[in-house]
Amino acid sequence: MNKEMGIKLLRLFAWVVLIIGGTCLFIVILAAYKAFLSSDKNLLSTYNVSIDYEEFLQGNNIDLITSPGVDTHTTVYMAKSIQKHWRSKDLQFIVQDPAISTQLLRIDLSKSDYWGEVLRSEELSEPVEVSFEWNVPTEIGIGTILSGVLSGKIEYPVTDGAGFRTQIRDLNLPISIAIVSEAELVENQRSEFLNIAKYLTLMGIPLILIALLIFYFTNHNTVRSRAR
Repeated sequence: MNKEMGIKLLRLFAWVVLIIGGTCLFIVILAAYKAFLSSDKNLLSTYNVSIDYEEFLQGNNIDLITSPGVDTHTTVYMAKSIQKHWRSKDLQFIVQDPAISTQLLRIDLSKSDYWGEVLRSEELSEPVEVSFEWNVPTEIGIGTILSGVLSGKIEYPVTDGAGFRTQIRDLNLPISIAIVSEAELVENQRSEFLNIAKYLTLMGIPLILIALLIFYFTNHNTVRSRAR
């Protein structure tokens, strides 16, 4: 490989790094906007929670917070598959108040997916996920700890040699739900967006500096080569 080709490859690498760094800073701007400029109402209306079932299988407790009457948009990543599609006859999400042994809500999440299309799909790796929206009654007191559980059997396709087979996972995911005030929930969301902004800033700025240094030195070497 001659020097000119090496410089071209370095500059191509710099462009890739610059794009990644620029994307990070763009997300930083969006996260900072959500943290500083979004109204409380907007933050409450877009409250999202993501849960990974694998974390529970590794021995981690699953905890979340919410406020009475606030819609909690929840996504649970249940498994990894060759496809994102799945089916279940009995998947459900239940929330109870253990203090008074009362069931507050039950959501039926069972479904029959487009299984024929799934089996013909050529996708390689997708998260098997379920998304649902729920809220606790407004009369639930601040400071209450509720008990939630996502349970049921799901079926999803996995590779088996040159073909595939149906995998079954028996879910039993307990979730501790702490009831907080709307003000505390909003403050928690603003802090999360700030943490995202800080992390991506620390990642994006060095990437951009690396790209600019590569451009500077490759331009300098190119000018020197032409001068000779």
